[in-house]
Amino acid sequence: MNLLFPFSEIRNGQKELIEDIKTVLETGGTLIAHAPTGIGKTAAAITPALEYAVNNDKIILFLTSKQSQHKIVIDTLRLIKDKNKNNDSFSVVDIISKQAMCPRDIAQGYYTLFNEQCIHDQKTRKCRYFRSDKNITNHILMNIMHVEELKDFCTRNVICPHKAAIDAISETNIIICDYNYVFSDIFETVLEKTHKSVSDMILIIDEAHNLPDRLRGQLSGELTMNLIEETAKEINAIDKKLYRHLKGIGRFFDDFIRRMPANTEKNINRENIIDGIEQVLQEALGDSMSYIEFVGALKDAEAGLVEKEKHNKKEMSSVTSLIDFLEKWTTQLPCSRIYKNENTPQLSFRLLDPSVLSGDIISNAHATIMMSGTLYPVEMYADILGAKHSLLKQYKSPFPSENKIVLVTEKLTTLYTERNDSMYIDIAEKISKVHDAVKGNIAVFFPSYLLMEEISKKFESSNDFKIRDKTDNILLENRHMSKSAKDELYRELKINSNKILMGVQSGSLSEGVDYRNNILRAVLIVGLPLSPPTLEVKNLLDYYIKKFGREKGKLYGHIYPAISKVIQAAGRGIRSENDVGAIVLMDYRFNYWEYKKCLPPDYEIHFTDEAEKLCREFFSKPFVLKAIEDAKKKIIEEEEDLQTSIKIKSEVYEETGL
Repeated sequence: MNLLFPFSEIRNGQKELIEDIKTVLETGGTLIAHAPTGIGKTAAAITPALEYAVNNDKIILFLTSKQSQHKIVIDTLRLIKDKNKNNDSFSVVDIISKQAMCPRDIAQGYYTLFNEQCIHDQKTRKCRYFRSDKNITNHILMNIMHVEELKDFCTRNVICPHKAAIDAISETNIIICDYNYVFSDIFETVLEKTHKSVSDMILIIDEAHNLPDRLRGQLSGELTMNLIEETAKEINAIDKKLYRHLKGIGRFFDDFIRRMPANTEKNINRENIIDGIEQVLQEALGDSMSYIEFVGALKDAEAGLVEKEKHNKKEMSSVTSLIDFLEKWTTQLPCSRIYKNENTPQLSFRLLDPSVLSGDIISNAHATIMMSGTLYPVEMYADILGAKHSLLKQYKSPFPSENKIVLVTEKLTTLYTERNDSMYIDIAEKISKVHDAVKGNIAVFFPSYLLMEEISKKFESSNDFKIRDKTDNILLENRHMSKSAKDELYRELKINSNKILMGVQSGSLSEGVDYRNNILRAVLIVGLPLSPPTLEVKNLLDYYIKKFGREKGKLYGHIYPAISKVIQAAGRGIRSENDVGAIVLMDYRFNYWEYKKCLPPDYEIHFTDEAEKLCREFFSKPFVLKAIEDAKKKIIEEEEDLQTSIKIKSEVYEETGL
């Protein structure tokens, strides 16, 4: 099968990316691609990979961490199918978690509890959806369906959407799924259902800059004294023996806490905790058991609690939380293990080296394509994910370089030693001046919510009426913002042109929203988001220095993670080749060579104390003014189309009730 590209033109940089992907597919291996926004990486990856997979009996797993990206992939595959109507067809399965696909009320509970109930209802035939139907499977394989469409279709036909999708993957050419379908125990199920080996897999890992932290988080946990006490209360009614063991373990941790100085962090050995708990369990007269036996007994008790419905299924039970911690604590993989003796004493652990989970899979797959607009520098991701002998490529942005201006402000900083009211006032004033200069919406991203709140308050209390008057135009990100709240905020930016959006770097507004049609004139990055010097950060730094040497270790463990957040947030403004805008890095440290060298090569920096003046000059250029006017027209057209669509749907509903 020879597939035609789904679009009439191949963009700048896209052709080179396609050729590199073809090379990796033919020779086997890994491509790590820093592919800036606008290069069209989804179509560039899928088209050659799908052609190769169909012709060589391979299967593609397109991995992405966001459901919004699923739709982009599905839309691209539909375009490919439309463009290649005369070719043999291909099949696609879009799948997310079993819980997110479940149509039953039990899906509202915490995952572990949902899973226990789901398994129980399958075994006892209480779930009316749990069945197979070849006609449903064939329908999924013959139609390219977004996961929500698949879920609705299966629900209408009274069949489990997740099971139907799993049944279909044995005959599909491409699976669209989350990272954990490959980098967790779920992968064994995928291999079993597809009847393939790892060497038959073509992995396309989208937004791959997120993968290291996702893998670290996969093997992490926290334990507090409150958790042990709550577990004991929960167990008391059904198992007195376990209750006594839990009280003994509580006393062990009481002694442990008393031996530790207050308000400190300390590294803890894995064996210290396991041996301490083991000793408590062995000393129990007539009821002794091992650490592993104790965890097994807790699991049995947990199953009993699910059966008897002794707890609120919408919340994770303390028993489930404790089991999860105790099981993962036993891992011998390299982890940072820390005890914090603060107001609420806490024992925690987190994986240090993501390559122990990713390295073998990436190496053994037929081909792996890792791509992102912020996969920079590519060498770091190859090293920390264990992708040996990879093809490392940094593609040029397809957007005209003259469409943006990158400024670094003098004098301003969020350096801890210089954080004070005076600095916060200066930052607020500079934000206000840039906002006046660009004459449109701006986004301002901070290192933390605390800093965002402190500086936003300076607008309210300013002695300058012009600054104080902007308070009503500020849109603040909330810590737990719902999708509907984000949509409403986006609409505010579309229908207004004088807003100041304030959010945090690496937050949902700096990564999860596509600000189309130039609705942001400028993106301001307040501060360099270096991680605070916690013991966990030190442990990661020490680990990477030991593994990669001092220079790389410092870059990988401390500097590049901060710069990655900056690049991701700064890229919110210019989303197409027609967009124009300013990036203002509001911290003089960005001009220091150790940080400046880590920024992408297309960042031509101007170090200035007159950011507002340079912005005003940039936004006065004729081609910039024309681009802004064109963007406004597109926004108006989109809004008119939306209102027309709403009107038509309303009329159909009035006539048919559908």
